[in-house]
Amino acid sequence: MAMGHLLMRLQPGLDRLWPFVEGLIGGRYFYTRTTIESEQQREIAVSNNYEDVALSYGYGGGLEIELYRKPTPKRTQRFLIHLGGRYLYGSEAEYLRKGSIRRENGRVVYDVYRSRTNVLIWRFGVTFHF
Repeated sequence: MAMGHLLMRLQPGLDRLWPFVEGLIGGRYFYTRTTIESEQQREIAVSNNYEDVALSYGYGGGLEIELYRKPTPKRTQRFLIHLGGRYLYGSEAEYLRKGSIRRENGRVVYDVYRSRTNVLIWRFGVTFHF
């Protein structure tokens, strides 16, 4: 799965704490790829077997905590710890799971699954302002 979103964030700076809320809209690309490799781990054949696109939108929020600050003539440099989460609603998408591709009477058969694509994402990281 690959995804891309437009993001709008509201983030006031409160001395060393930087809380934020955000809204997102975009999409997700689902695909199933089959690869055949040689004994030397080289790809011999690659095929995208199934793909779909789903609309995605949601909201998020979190907090950045400033650990370091250094004023410079142009702007203040900062190092912050980032804690946050996002809940993204997703439209229905079709996809394959492990074991969804099988052979029947010499033909390839796909067992296609369909479901909503909602997801909750937790994030932890660092932020640099320079």
